[in-house]
Amino acid sequence: MLSFRVCLVTGIAAGAIVFAAGEARSSSTAPFAPTEGANLVVLYTANRGGEMFPCGCRTENTGGLDREAHLFAELAKSGVTTVALEAGGLLKPYTGNVEVERVRLQYLYRALPLVGYDAINVGAAELRLGAEYLKYWEKEYKTPLVSANVVDAAYKPLFERYRILERKTSTGAPLRIGVTGVTGLKYTPRPNKPAATVVNSASTTETTVIVENTQPEPPKPEELKPGKNPDGLERILSRIMDYRVELPKVLAEMKGKYDLLIILYDGGAYEAENLARTFQPDLILTNEYGEPNLTPVKIGKSYVNYCGSSGKNVGRMDMAYKAGGELQLVKAYSWSVKRSDPQVKAISDLMTLAKRDIDQIQRAAARPMAASQSAASRLNYQGAEVCRECHPHQYEQWSGTEHASTYDTLIARGHNEDNPEMLRRAVTGFGKMGGFVSIKETPQLANVQCEECHGPGHRHVVQQRIINFAKMFPDRPIATDKTLAPMITQFTEQSCAACHDARSDPKFNFAEALKRVSHPNPEGGAAAPTSTGAAKGAAVKPPAPPEARSTGRPQRARLPSEPPQPAVNPDPVPER
Repeated sequence: MLSFRVCLVTGIAAGAIVFAAGEARSSSTAPFAPTEGANLVVLYTANRGGEMFPCGCRTENTGGLDREAHLFAELAKSGVTTVALEAGGLLKPYTGNVEVERVRLQYLYRALPLVGYDAINVGAAELRLGAEYLKYWEKEYKTPLVSANVVDAAYKPLFERYRILERKTSTGAPLRIGVTGVTGLKYTPRPNKPAATVVNSASTTETTVIVENTQPEPPKPEELKPGKNPDGLERILSRIMDYRVELPKVLAEMKGKYDLLIILYDGGAYEAENLARTFQPDLILTNEYGEPNLTPVKIGKSYVNYCGSSGKNVGRMDMAYKAGGELQLVKAYSWSVKRSDPQVKAISDLMTLAKRDIDQIQRAAARPMAASQSAASRLNYQGAEVCRECHPHQYEQWSGTEHASTYDTLIARGHNEDNPEMLRRAVTGFGKMGGFVSIKETPQLANVQCEECHGPGHRHVVQQRIINFAKMFPDRPIATDKTLAPMITQFTEQSCAACHDARSDPKFNFAEALKRVSHPNPEGGAAAPTSTGAAKGAAVKPPAPPEARSTGRPQRARLPSEPPQPAVNPDPVPER
């Protein structure tokens, strides 16, 4: 049975968003009115990567589809002539959990029409989930999908090939905007013989396209009727065709139906510029990772532009159009969706449902691993209190860092353990054998402790205790610390990237952060800097008891370390 979540939501007026040139402003100071001389505002997003929630950054905490919706609604109230477009890349190119990505895409397809988007390009990442889901949601939520070069097994178009958006300029003149979508060449299967050959002339504005008269291979019977998927939907095999072959057909069909032509391109800025040289639309919007672009590229009469990624930014281009003339850029903006922006409740409600469904899937996936752990495997991670037995100075230094209270901070900010994406950044070993399961089952692994960076310490601890025991017998060979299982002691920026990535901590500075968390090397090598500048051998006060420590943040009561090893009679022969 097909089981998709349903909730009642109310739509908002189709409109747009707000931005300021090169800087973020609150919605109260954003320029809703178009720049002087402009009579059309084009709003665009791309490369969301499945994100609809705020990034959770400690600094700016940007993003959030419900805040984005507020900006659309406010701009719609201003009466500005707008068109809102999504260029593709709603999901990340590759994913580890297909079920989670399906939920993300379902709710994005459901929410974006309510926010006010007029056309959404079909990206390659979305097609990987199964075209039958995209078609189901397109019908269910009236999602305005477009694609010029995505077809089914029989080479028939799977989605609307283009849309004509009827608008009026600020002077009341009618304006027809033709929009189509293209999935890029990098996603197209490479045939033995190319379907088209592109020959660039010396000019940057002219390109000759020579299309080979090749016939695609006929579909196989099993491709036409591939059966049903686990949710009961008839499977649909999809093909991404070479746009150099398909796009001319679509443009010929659109001829005479539009005043302005916009192409949405899922494939990056480099290929988008090649497309501009070939087909010369008025505007190409594409997806590209990195910072928003405030200086669109002009190739002939075509503008090529892209915004940021992960749902943090919305691009805006204020344009001037005169009937029968070319489209002219007046000003380009980038709006950074901020924590301070108000929210649209209908979209917030959808986001709550999406979060619930995603968290349920992620927790269900993590639970079998935790349940399968034997008592021995749970000893993989020991907890900071065990490390403290041999490394009190390092423990004391760690206790004063933000790592020592990450779980407490997570809870203090109103989050809970039902958000695995945030929880994994606040505990030790989450999702790994013997790592954090829950505060009830593994309280000793709350917060980001020693083993999150240095690796699981079970073998290291056991071998140290064996060495300590052996040293009690002077008449026997003594084991040395060289036999200890090694721990991770060298770190690079990639070591921290699992938590401090571009989305959750965009201003992370590895060199500065390392200074704050480094401590003296317990193995006796060169002293590493600590947050207080202490070096190995420097006087360090004995560690204070847990209740006496204060970092200015709420501290979870820590478990006492396990009992010390019992005293051993140095004489191996017991007295009689």
